[in-house]
Amino acid sequence: MARRFVHQSAPLIEILGHLLEVSDNHEAECVFKMLGVVAHCLPADAIRDHWAARLDLARARIVDGSGLSRANFIAAEDLSRLQFLAASGDHGALYAEALNAHFAARWWKGGAMSSIRSYTGLVESASGGRFAFAMLFNHYQDARAVSRWRDALVRAIMEVE
Repeated sequence: MARRFVHQSAPLIEILGHLLEVSDNHEAECVFKMLGVVAHCLPADAIRDHWAARLDLARARIVDGSGLSRANFIAAEDLSRLQFLAASGDHGALYAEALNAHFAARWWKGGAMSSIRSYTGLVESASGGRFAFAMLFNHYQDARAVSRWRDALVRAIMEVE
């Protein structure tokens, strides 16, 4: 008689919270692959199908789930809209809480490879509005300048009345 083993994972929101907190590329790739398994299609197609009614990802190229492939591509405009949609969806508060807090209650996620930096997230303005943003830097010379640009953008959004 064959034995059946069952493993109950942590809830997805916990997995995603940990993934966002520590930027675990292996975890991201596993979640990406599992999306395809559950949807019975390629993981990138599952993502496109999920967002299709709210966001056109036709110009995005999704090769892996970790973001480590240099073949991946998404426009900053689409990435920022994705942040807005995720934060305003049914689980938006949980999503925002899972992002890293910087600049006192401002939420974002960064990514990095050699000479590449990306930042995307949410910023609350002085008037209480919440804004989504995305910044992508390729082939830069000065990492400190990239950080200064990021900080200047976030501070400018925070000052919006």
